[in-house]
Amino acid sequence: MAAFILIEIQSIGGFILAATNNRSTYSQEAGLKYFILGSFSSITLLLGFSILYVSTTFAYFDELRILLNFFFLDSEGGSTESVMKFGIFIALPLIFIGLAFKLYSAPFHN
Repeated sequence: MAAFILIEIQSIGGFILAATNNRSTYSQEAGLKYFILGSFSSITLLLGFSILYVSTTFAYFDELRILLNFFFLDSEGGSTESVMKFGIFIALPLIFIGLAFKLYSAPFHN
């Protein structure tokens, strides 16, 4: 969560810099688009984090690493483990897509 908050604080400066030229409508449009994309990526990140927490009840990456090692080493599983696997495999792509939007990496840089 600390990394998420730091990325959000950094993006506030980007919003301001994108819309600094008050005389240009393109500058204001760019600032608004930057704000909308930033809020969409924040929603995606928080949704991924919340699904990950609900499905595993782990808040630390060390605990999650141990759980993922257990899943990949143990091929047999019950219904509870399959629900956790499904939650993990839904949450991780959401987190990565949200981070890619936040960092404005390709193909999201346009």
